[in-house]
Amino acid sequence: MRFTINTQEFLKTLNNVSRASSSSSTMAYYQYLKLTVVDNGVLLLASNGQFTIESLIPNIQKDKQIVFDKDFGSTLVNSKLINAIVAKLPSDTFTFEIIENGLAKIEANNIVYNLNVVDSSEYPQIDLSAIGIKLILSSKDINDAISQVSFAASQKNTRPQLMAVNTESTSSSIIFTATDGARLARKEIAIDTNGVFSVNIPSKTFIEIARTLDDTKEVEVYVSDKKVLFKTDFTTISTSLIEGDYPNVKNIIPKNFYYYLEVNAEEFLNALSRVSLLSIERENVVKMTMEEGRAIISSKSQQVGSSQEFLNLFRYTGERLEISFNGDYVASAVRALNSNDVLISFLGEMKPFTITDKNNSNVIQLITPVRTY
Repeated sequence: MRFTINTQEFLKTLNNVSRASSSSSTMAYYQYLKLTVVDNGVLLLASNGQFTIESLIPNIQKDKQIVFDKDFGSTLVNSKLINAIVAKLPSDTFTFEIIENGLAKIEANNIVYNLNVVDSSEYPQIDLSAIGIKLILSSKDINDAISQVSFAASQKNTRPQLMAVNTESTSSSIIFTATDGARLARKEIAIDTNGVFSVNIPSKTFIEIARTLDDTKEVEVYVSDKKVLFKTDFTTISTSLIEGDYPNVKNIIPKNFYYYLEVNAEEFLNALSRVSLLSIERENVVKMTMEEGRAIISSKSQQVGSSQEFLNLFRYTGERLEISFNGDYVASAVRALNSNDVLISFLGEMKPFTITDKNNSNVIQLITPVRTY
């Protein structure tokens, strides 16, 4: 096995693929990267057993020769180590070659590394077959859904389903939902589907998928009862699912509201940040007091004092209302919308409230209030 390859193209692909490898896995082979020389380039594959990325570096890309001087073969190399080595190479290309059983040579200019490798037959068989219900989504839609929803998933392992992003189909849309019990994020994407499914994708895996799909335009998604596969021209990503029924959250989001606050996202986030400096007790509890012509964000701590800030850019509709909430949760929800014009809709002082883009309601953030100090 042998190949000479463009250093930067190899490193870019390696950085993406190695996200799936696990240096802490009890199964040693998941610390390895699988390298395979094939007809049309060099394949890189990494996995942690639940999450797998395979990516092809093509022989020629944009009329530029990327891979040279190939001899077919496959081997396993420590993912962390080869990343560290290639990142420090000063040359435009390098050569990787198996020089004897269990030993590879990495050579660039006057630099030579002799590296222990493992026979690729030691690596577990990973099923990357494209089976199940097929969807076509843009990478932007997928990345938006992940950034606008996955942060609301639980970080605690007390209920595994809450550590997932539930992905559900209807006849005309895909709905992404995450909740940790105190907040909920939901995004709907209009798309024709040819099947009905509801699967739980681990939220941490979803975030890694978004980073890997940055440079692509169209993604084939295959949903089955055991895995979800994301496929682009050169990359295939597979994730296993979290079993069990997702909580029924369909009726949690209120349909009617009595109070509405429109804010400028930047001013609102800055005010939250300043007021939260003195909110050191409990869960960063912040109070908002609203009435016609006035909106105040405040916090209070028996240890250090209190603070309040009047909003300048706002419009409030409804009777006087006071409501307290976790400031971090609200700030995360506003940032996830990626919009300047934010609408916060209330039902009452102890009822869940929603945060949406004023001009686009396909993303809904739901926050549960907390009792005031």
